[in-house]
Amino acid sequence: MLKRRPIDLHINHERWLISYADFVTLLFAFFVVMYSVSQLNESKYKELSSSLNGFFTETQQTNVEISNERNESNEDTQISSASLIELPALEDAFYQQLLPLIEQGAIEVSSNELWLQISLNNRILFGVGSVKPSSQANGVIAKIATIMKDTVNPVRVEGFTDNLTINTAQFPSNWQLSAARASAIVELLAVNGVSPKQLSAVGYGEFQPIADNSSEAGRAKNRRVALMIGKFQESRPTLNSARNNSSGINSSGINSSEINSVTSNKQVDNRVEVSAGQGSVKTASNVEEGQGLISSINEVTPNEILLKQTSPESIKPIILESGDLLFTNDPGS
Repeated sequence: MLKRRPIDLHINHERWLISYADFVTLLFAFFVVMYSVSQLNESKYKELSSSLNGFFTETQQTNVEISNERNESNEDTQISSASLIELPALEDAFYQQLLPLIEQGAIEVSSNELWLQISLNNRILFGVGSVKPSSQANGVIAKIATIMKDTVNPVRVEGFTDNLTINTAQFPSNWQLSAARASAIVELLAVNGVSPKQLSAVGYGEFQPIADNSSEAGRAKNRRVALMIGKFQESRPTLNSARNNSSGINSSGINSSEINSVTSNKQVDNRVEVSAGQGSVKTASNVEEGQGLISSINEVTPNEILLKQTSPESIKPIILESGDLLFTNDPGS
């Protein structure tokens, strides 16, 4: 039996040279690229650098300007919202400040979508028949003013009385009394820092009761002052300025062009023309030759015919076919 020759396996221990050669080649290519980059045209490099710097600088400035504008807008919004306070926030503030008197029933706070009402009973504001605020009134109004002086919400102070008749030299009726009390509270608010521009006073007398005046308890509820605080700023409605009389129409309705100078050398007779059914009469005075001007033209009713005569001749009425009357001193005209 033949023996097989053993196969000698040769192990190549230099295979690392292939990897090493690849690595050296890559390093060579890398340094070649780095060298070529380092040899760029210096002027073009500076131009590119300045362009990039300019672009990023402008972008940064634009972002800063936009940020500043947004900050300014936010500040304006905050100022506006701080000046015109929403009614729910005001209501909460008044409850905190006036809670003891609210619990005692001396003050009532109510509101709707447009108005916040603070109703103060007269027993904490004035004496009987008096318009001088009490010391307690000064304290209460000072607390209210502390909240309202930093707002621009309108404050309308309304005065009310019961139906008991008052007739004094100072207050001939309850209207005067209620208006005076409202004015006194307005003055207190202004003294305590609320802008007078947002204040007004109204007197209702006994004509807006909230309780029955037949009992003392009902009359006590009706004697009150209410502060009506608005949601929006208000301004008085402005009236159009007086119409300019450029059309030449005078107070009697006659166009001034009818009263122009007359330079005719002919005599003008005294004449009155009556328009039937219209109720208007126009009269003209006699103008002698050389006098120049018609003295007057008047518009009167048929019952009040005003005629300025400058001729001794009598005036006779003539009935025209149309039914109108013509007054003249010349019957043949």
